[in-house]
Amino acid sequence: MPPPGVRRRVVGYAAGAVGMLALLASALWWHGEARWGRYEALSPERAFADGTLGLELAPLKYILVASKLRPSVPSANARSGESAS
Repeated sequence: MPPPGVRRRVVGYAAGAVGMLALLASALWWHGEARWGRYEALSPERAFADGTLGLELAPLKYILVASKLRPSVPSANARSGESAS
């Protein structure tokens, strides 16, 4: 059985190594996320076909993109005779 000071030192080095590996993994994840999460402006047609609608903005995005794809469709206010403002 090794002396208590040696065991404590080995455990300390092992804990430091685990911490450094976690730090390295975090840095790699952060670097990768910057690449795969890059903003890409999509045309309205491509955004409608390939883009995500998102959960909190789905109705707004859908309305904005749909109005650009098919501007000839009257809005609900225009059909009911109310003004748009």
